Amino acid sequence: GWIVTDAKTIRSIPDSIVKRYPTLPSEVVAAICSADSCVSFDEKSWLLCLPDFTEESDSAFRWNEFELMSLEAAADDADWSERIKAFWDCHFPIWMSVEDGYRFTAVDLTPDRHGTIVFGREPEFEETEIIARSYSEFVAKIGTSTNNPMDRSGGSAAS
Repeated sequence: GWIVTDAKTIRSIPDSIVKRYPTLPSEVVAAICSADSCVSFDEKSWLLCLPDFTEESDSAFRWNEFELMSLEAAADDADWSERIKAFWDCHFPIWMSVEDGYRFTAVDLTPDRHGTIVFGREPEFEETEIIARSYSEFVAKIGTSTNNPMDRSGGSAAS
């Protein structure tokens, strides 16, 4: 149920991403760099790929869209903005969806949960729950779902 376009050439993640997320698991980096796109059949969910991080994607959503939405909501509240930035500095987005509101998964890079995959949704993107112990487990669960790893029916990542 996923449409995958392999990368035409293997390139590296931009330095700005590496600098912000220096402890990304190597399997995540390899996956991001191996495809130009990975979209569900209905085009409402997608895994972020290298073109999303290099601003070469055709997507209407930037890779950090939900962080930017949260910062916009925080407006002039400096404390709230700092909490949002601190959250996203430790949560690297890997999947986005508009199927049932805005939703995402991210690699949690905090020391106590490093490498786990978390799920969040609007309106409080920064309130997440762990859905997989690793990127490999997350990808395996996507492979058994129709197009949505957060689908609570059979084969979901949340079961």
